[in-house]
Amino acid sequence: MISRVFSQSFQVFVKTCTGKTITIDVEGSETIESVKEKINAKDGTPVERQRVIYAGKLLRNDLTVDDFDIKRECNIQMLIFSQSFQVFVKTCTGKTITIDVDRSETIESVKEKINAKDGTPVQRQKLRYAGKFLRNDLTVDDFDIKRECTIQMLSPLPPSECVLPKVRKCVCMIAELIKA
Repeated sequence: MISRVFSQSFQVFVKTCTGKTITIDVEGSETIESVKEKINAKDGTPVERQRVIYAGKLLRNDLTVDDFDIKRECNIQMLIFSQSFQVFVKTCTGKTITIDVDRSETIESVKEKINAKDGTPVQRQKLRYAGKFLRNDLTVDDFDIKRECTIQMLSPLPPSECVLPKVRKCVCMIAELIKA
């Protein structure tokens, strides 16, 4: 208890989801967010993706090591929060497909997933979200794409392949009337 009165640091062991154990020095007065920053420095897992558990409790970022009664050389478990989520892609034919994306994923990677589901080659896809065309080198997060949103795919396909069936029928009927 004397070590906590003088805010001396002590070691705790952080067990990652891969089974690796990280040793970090902490002080009773420091926040859990600070502890997560130390984990990040050793392990590389971003703070916002870490979920830290001690004695069966999820540790809140704004509370301190002392608030959770974390002791010298105790074991803390770190889980990684997945940032993947579903989005919908509305193709130019009117079909809607669902894909899982990660916030840090590039748009080019998203296009590869669309290709795997829909068959549209990556180089022929133009994606638009919230009025912006999505650049291959930027990420899902760069465009603030949210869970279960709809991304529109505009593909430079020939018009006959990219028009909705009902519209195509109307266009054909109009063309026949003009010929007559």
